[in-house]
Amino acid sequence: MLPGARSPDLREDDCRQQSWTSREDTVELRELLSVLRRLTDLAPAQAQLLDQECAEPLITVDELTSARVPPVPDSRRVLISGARAAGQDQLH
Repeated sequence: MLPGARSPDLREDDCRQQSWTSREDTVELRELLSVLRRLTDLAPAQAQLLDQECAEPLITVDELTSARVPPVPDSRRVLISGARAAGQDQLH
């Protein structure tokens, strides 16, 4: 599933609080907000890490084969967009 995509099993009504009944609800909300804040605080560092990883060269099938890595089953293979057109056998 893509980041930010909605889960097909999750309905909007499943996420709505029907009533505010207790201090426990307030505590849970504050904890949730704290987690969300911490995640958003991490976003710049995560973006930088992703950029660094994406800048690294991809490993080719030939390199994996020479390292004796078993092949990926056909049912699990996904070609990188444009890799076949460029004459490369790189898997993602």
